[in-house]
Amino acid sequence: MLKHKLKITVNMPLSYCLKCVSDPAKFLSHSKYVVSARRISENKYEILYKWVKWGITKYFRVVLSVERRGNEIIYRSTKESDYEHYFIFQFQETGDKKTIVEVESGMKAGFMANLLGRKDYRGFIEEIVEKGIVALSRQFAERLSVKEGEAGEGASCRDCLLYDASRGYCFALRVKVEDPGKPPCNYKYYLSRRRALEALEE
Repeated sequence: MLKHKLKITVNMPLSYCLKCVSDPAKFLSHSKYVVSARRISENKYEILYKWVKWGITKYFRVVLSVERRGNEIIYRSTKESDYEHYFIFQFQETGDKKTIVEVESGMKAGFMANLLGRKDYRGFIEEIVEKGIVALSRQFAERLSVKEGEAGEGASCRDCLLYDASRGYCFALRVKVEDPGKPPCNYKYYLSRRRALEALEE
């Protein structure tokens, strides 16, 4: 079975992260590797993945159920699924209303294991998770009337919803940030965390 773990910090409150990740159809649908993601019945979601390598295109259909245990959310393949697959998300809120998320994922996919390998599976999972984080961050900002690209004086990556300070990483561009005071996006994707939290408290 292919497996990968990652640990990220999300610049949003725990409650919002839990709400968004609890729906696989919404959270997983933003990835280039996801052809479709839909709810098919009560607590069952069908996800169709696509992987292209060496001119070969493979599709992987999984049916996931969702279980929440406190601050943990688990997506797990059901008997209707073509492949064994899971995600485990563990959430911990920090004192400054950020959320530490530990993600573990695994897939038993036969030919996919030979096609991807561990390194490619890591990239596959990280892209899926990070695209989901970008989407839920933008939804959080839109809900609070915070517009993308509006940066006030002294703005930096450190105050952006799309920045992971624990890794010095930009979710929007999926790159390491050398100098948070000089955002690599030149504020194009900047979403003010301060404004969002102020609006949340109003």
